[in-house]
Amino acid sequence: MKTLFFSFFALLLLVGCSSKQEIAQRAVLKQTGEAKSGLVIVDMLADFGIEKWEGNRSVDTVVVHTAYSVEGEPYDPKNVYNIFKKYNVTSHYLIGRDGVIYRLADENDLAHHAGKSKMADGREGVNAFSIGIELINSQTDYPTKAQYTALAKLIKDIKTRHKIEHIVGHKDIAPTRKSDPWNFDFNELAMLLEN
Repeated sequence: MKTLFFSFFALLLLVGCSSKQEIAQRAVLKQTGEAKSGLVIVDMLADFGIEKWEGNRSVDTVVVHTAYSVEGEPYDPKNVYNIFKKYNVTSHYLIGRDGVIYRLADENDLAHHAGKSKMADGREGVNAFSIGIELINSQTDYPTKAQYTALAKLIKDIKTRHKIEHIVGHKDIAPTRKSDPWNFDFNELAMLLEN
């Protein structure tokens, strides 16, 4: 009888936890309005490192970055956000190790993520025509599968609004200053984008 009671109680506990988790996920999806695209995007909008853009910005490039915090837990999105704030820089999106996408700036705003930069075609000032996406990662680690999946979904979504012709790493547009995205496999991203 005791075994039956404890089994029933454990089942009730599991169902209760699952329900709370599902409610929280639905709340996040409802809050972001992204449920239909399959993206989970949490707004963590920055009031720094951006310039409001008059009219519609012409965007044809996505720049992939990696960053981590040198203060506190290195992979905590809030800590990375605070580092960006400290240096008055930001990207449009930040992707956590768990694949959660944080929106830091509106896509039409010019975000200061690339710095002094130049494309292979000779265009300079890449911030003006790009969307920056940061993956939380360090030089000694690798992006997670969840990050690759989220990044591919996000880029596909961005392509529904912009004519993206170039997907580059920060090191591709600022090779004398930057070495990121660290340990990033562009072939894996390309395969995910094709599927």
